[in-house]
Amino acid sequence: MHFSLADSGPGIPEEYLPFVFERFYRAQADPSATGTGLGLYISKQIVLAHHGKIWVESVPDQGTTFFIEIPAAYITIEVGPWPATTASQAHPHRGR
Repeated sequence: MHFSLADSGPGIPEEYLPFVFERFYRAQADPSATGTGLGLYISKQIVLAHHGKIWVESVPDQGTTFFIEIPAAYITIEVGPWPATTASQAHPHRGR
């Protein structure tokens, strides 16, 4: 399964790209940025735990795209049958 997330922001400078998935890494380009530098590190750990890959591509002044690939063998999708419910069971305050 392949996912990508893109934005049209300022992009990430090329010299920072190799480090964005490191624990506690925060780019020095924006001193007003908040956070601990753990978000992308945690994302990478989750993807790796599912034997996947994660990477980033960025173009200055055009945006950044994060890519995630997870082998289909590690993806479980459960499909019904769901318990039958009526509208009044799902939303007990409706219809009163």
